[in-house]
Amino acid sequence: MEENLYCFILGRNPTLAVAEITKVLNGKIAELIWVSQRVMAITLKEKLDQPKKLIEKIYGTTKIVEILAEIKNKNFKQALSLLLGNADFRRKLCGEKTRKFLFGLSIYNLNAEEKFFKSLVRQSTRLANTIKKSLSEDGLRNGFVKTEKGEVSSGSIKKNKLLEFGADFVLITGKNETFVGKTIAIQEFEEYEKRNYQRPARNLKSGIMPIKLARIMINLAQAKENEPVLDPFCGDATILQELVLLGFKQIIGFDKNEKAVKAAKENLVWLFGQYPNLEKEKIRLQVLAQDATSISTVLSPASISAIISEPYLGPRLEKPPSPEEIRMIFRELAELYLKFFQQAFLVLKPNGKIVIIFPCFQLNKNLVFLEILEQIKKSGFVLESAFPLEFQPFPAVKITARNSILYEKENQILIREILIFRKAV
Repeated sequence: MEENLYCFILGRNPTLAVAEITKVLNGKIAELIWVSQRVMAITLKEKLDQPKKLIEKIYGTTKIVEILAEIKNKNFKQALSLLLGNADFRRKLCGEKTRKFLFGLSIYNLNAEEKFFKSLVRQSTRLANTIKKSLSEDGLRNGFVKTEKGEVSSGSIKKNKLLEFGADFVLITGKNETFVGKTIAIQEFEEYEKRNYQRPARNLKSGIMPIKLARIMINLAQAKENEPVLDPFCGDATILQELVLLGFKQIIGFDKNEKAVKAAKENLVWLFGQYPNLEKEKIRLQVLAQDATSISTVLSPASISAIISEPYLGPRLEKPPSPEEIRMIFRELAELYLKFFQQAFLVLKPNGKIVIIFPCFQLNKNLVFLEILEQIKKSGFVLESAFPLEFQPFPAVKITARNSILYEKENQILIREILIFRKAV
């Protein structure tokens, strides 16, 4: 088995999750093994020594799993029993635990036949009993967390303190073999839910940008923490607050709406109150009432390293728009966006990036995009892909013909399109 093999259990949007992982681990990935709807399997050039710190940064991943062994799918039960019969392997799985040991068993599919994967899920309780019996041979009193659908959630792992005093054992089924490992880090879902729902100023009428999406977009920009970053449509400060938490030291937020600026400031005051360890005095944070189409009047030329933003996406819609309504919405937005990009070119440093959301609609099973990419390129920008070429053949990685990624939720009329632009030198 290859060394430094890890599997990232992906969230609801696997394409965005994989894009985020590749950007954050830039240069550290030795080999890409496979990407499925739930799992990204990779080898790293070096051992992952701070998985908790990594998963606190990336928000498209729910678990990080360290792979410790692999067994052939043929004669799977016998192969698993043989592996568990190895005392050295059991120590790898459990560490030096001496008190009663509680574990979970999660099963995910990488690229195995669906029939084989589902058979393991159906047998998950029986497999957990096999593990329980093997651990008992070492005199370790143990029990397991019962699961539904063969997966222990991050919430259950935290509730039962499996990472501290037990383990979440993981089987990841491949085409010919199954990886055996354990979860080494989980997403702290309570933290982003607190920022989603407890901050004081939330404008439900204008729509709330998901915190996970804001965090992923920041990671896609690959900006350095000590360089100036701008959100010119900052709204109630969703992106600004995530920049603060990620350690950025020069943060600028603009919005032409005075009420939005007031809400942004209120939310940021709340954020610093909730996270007292933040070194507020070391952060240069500016939130101003300013139109995004005239930012060059208040910012120095070539002074900004990255722009990350969700602009105005059009009026709130109660029902799917007609073709004529889409044309009217896009006509208004095209003017706004193109004026903004002209201004962005003036304030961005050479090779500075823009990670931005465009609106997209589905009409008669066809996607309707805001068609202004050619004009933006003429303004001095290059459209970048979120992925290296080797990632694109995987069916789970869904990139549009425009080299963009879609973010959509069930029953939502508007689809968010995430694009990455780079200022040409």
